[in-house]
Amino acid sequence: MKVFKMKKAVGDVYWTLRSRDIAVLVLVLFGVLAALTASAAAFPDNSLDMAVNEFFEGIHGTFLDEVMYGITILGSIGGVLLLMAAVVFILGRNNAWLDAAVSVVAVGGAQLVKEVMKSAIRRARPENAIIHAEGFSFPSGHATAAAAVAVVLVFVLGKHLKGRTKKTVEWFAVAYGVMVGFSRIFLNVHWLSDVMAGFALGAGWSFLMMLVSSPVYKKQKEALEG
Repeated sequence: MKVFKMKKAVGDVYWTLRSRDIAVLVLVLFGVLAALTASAAAFPDNSLDMAVNEFFEGIHGTFLDEVMYGITILGSIGGVLLLMAAVVFILGRNNAWLDAAVSVVAVGGAQLVKEVMKSAIRRARPENAIIHAEGFSFPSGHATAAAAVAVVLVFVLGKHLKGRTKKTVEWFAVAYGVMVGFSRIFLNVHWLSDVMAGFALGAGWSFLMMLVSSPVYKKQKEALEG
């Protein structure tokens, strides 16, 4: 019994976006990432990051602290692995193994790139964080993972879904990505630009994996039709 009623695993289209549109998204997102990276390296204590950090420092001490802590856990390794396990399980049950592979490489690869960038930029975290966090600050690992997972849910898993299920997954993906990133800023464990860079990296890398995998989908489709 299938978990979801899905369309054909290797369908009439590879993605719901044209390759040209995906390429534009990749260029824009990586352009934003490059600009944020240059800014973080040259001006680690810029006024906008400092102002946002100080604003949230002034509203701590309410129930929102616990709410945001709960949300931020969803973007941790455990939360991401749980979501990805569900995605791979659903796709695997429907024999969409290429989609499952793209999903894993999209999310896992983004995390590897994030680690390289953290080591290269070596930006310090805010000193007024209200929860413990280790490692360098730029880019945010939680935001990177959340954005990558959101793209996978909407464009990889989502291309198979229909109706209310599809809409529910899309709304969850957007809310998940935005709220996990926001929680990192609220808890003062990241600067605003860390999170924005994480969003750009996670989404940009995931779209890039969709783009480079398109020829593989084409060959698979031709083999099935031949």
